[in-house]
Amino acid sequence: MAASEKFKKRLLELIADSELQKFEYAAAVGINNNTLSHATLYGIIPNVTSLTKIANYENISLDYLLGYTDDKTFYPALSPSTFQERLVSLTEENNTKFSVIARHMPFPRTLFYDWIRRGNLPTVENLYILAEYFQVSADYLLGRTDYKN
Repeated sequence: MAASEKFKKRLLELIADSELQKFEYAAAVGINNNTLSHATLYGIIPNVTSLTKIANYENISLDYLLGYTDDKTFYPALSPSTFQERLVSLTEENNTKFSVIARHMPFPRTLFYDWIRRGNLPTVENLYILAEYFQVSADYLLGRTDYKN
């Protein structure tokens, strides 16, 4: 599990701004108390599902939440799509195949099929690697926004 002081600091700021207790914040966001506790105490970055719940609750980008930017501006998708739909769409737009993309990735191509068939989400690290490859934001790849960058 990756940890980030920037993420920890940003999350603590968001919780303080909400004027909720940590357990209330976790309940409002829809994440586990232990997940929030590990994030606020140690900066442990939770899985993409939990990060997305926090970002959706706050109406912010993952980049802002993770401390990669200080720009709080976020434009939600008019018609949100899934990670799987965006991944397939970007593959088609780039006229490529998962096997070709996998040659440029530090993970096996079997993950693509797991994501598509099982509906799983990638790790945060793999999400950002894919976003960089396609030159889109992580939020676009997750279907949270219609803006590619």
